[in-house]
Amino acid sequence: MLIFVTFSLLLLPLTSFAQNIDVEYGFNKYSLKMSSSEIKFQKKNHIIVVKKEECSANLFNDFTDRFAKLAKVKQPDQKKVKLDDFQVKYKVDKNAGNLNTTHPYAKTLLSIPQQFDIFKLATEFRCEDKK
Repeated sequence: MLIFVTFSLLLLPLTSFAQNIDVEYGFNKYSLKMSSSEIKFQKKNHIIVVKKEECSANLFNDFTDRFAKLAKVKQPDQKKVKLDDFQVKYKVDKNAGNLNTTHPYAKTLLSIPQQFDIFKLATEFRCEDKK
């Protein structure tokens, strides 16, 4: 019984993965909500959901790993960033702030829509033969 409880506790962090990323840049506002079974991208009223399937599990895991690292990265020091007229306002889980567009962290956040489109198309292509 003790082994089962210990094993269950070890799996808990793996199965309860969830992350939210919200980005605002000018008039663009989008969010990425990731869990262990689906990824939801929302821009304005347009929502796209990609569910984890056996045919696309590797693509799904690669995508979530890439953006899950944003929460683990040491947050940029807001005092050292010179903010200009155009700023990237972000919230990654509990971390939030504003950065200029040339900051590497902001560039990664601004690449989310393009990266998601590539991921969605690759998933559709990969799973096309299975359906």
